[in-house]
Amino acid sequence: MTREQVEKWPTSAGKTHYLRFIDGEKLTMKQRIVANCAFCNCGYVDGREDCAMPFCPFYDLMPYNKNKIKLRTVSDEQKAEMSTRMKKRSKGKS
Repeated sequence: MTREQVEKWPTSAGKTHYLRFIDGEKLTMKQRIVANCAFCNCGYVDGREDCAMPFCPFYDLMPYNKNKIKLRTVSDEQKAEMSTRMKKRSKGKS
C-alpha cells in the first residue's frame, strides 16, 4: 500500500502509526498492533467499529473491540515505585 493511498484514510491513530511505519520510524508494540488493525480494516473507511474477527491474533487488542485487553497491568506497588523514581528524577532536574 502506498503512502498516497493511506493518506486518503480517515483520521485515526492507526493511520498515523501506519504512516510512521511506512516512513521507517520505530513503533512500540501497541502502535504496531493499532497500525496493523487499520491496515487490515482498510483504514476504517466505513467507520471505526469492531472488525469481529476473533481468529485474528490481535483481536483482543483491537482498538474498537469493546472487550479488548490491556497490554500491561501495573500493580499498586509498581505504581508507587514508579512514582518514587519520577519524584527523584524531577528533584535532580531542579
